[in-house]
Amino acid sequence: MRCPDPATNPACAACELTHGPSLSLNESAEWKATKSKIINANIVQVHLDERSNSLIQWMKQHGVGTPAVIIEAASGMIGVNGEPFKILLGPEDISRVRTDHEEFLRMLQARITAAGLQNVKVDVA
Repeated sequence: MRCPDPATNPACAACELTHGPSLSLNESAEWKATKSKIINANIVQVHLDERSNSLIQWMKQHGVGTPAVIIEAASGMIGVNGEPFKILLGPEDISRVRTDHEEFLRMLQARITAAGLQNVKVDVA
């Protein structure tokens, strides 16, 4: 299957990033390698219909669109600025890096640094 128009359907950008431009049913080897460069983070890919109620409500409250890279505070933690979630990359960001894993990692590292997340690291070559 192909997305109707990747320029107007950024959700397809996330699929391209994680499953390759051919939109294979399995994660691409490149995405698996990319995930391995994100250290001290539990990476979970969540489809729209798999979001928790708290995430759905938070996204609505903050006007967060998809696809997005969102961090969640670890169990028992307060979170970033008292919030349970924080957006690191939004739909426009992911649309820009849809097939560029190195740029994805660079952008993610910059946002992690800007958010003051000291434990999460990205191995950017």
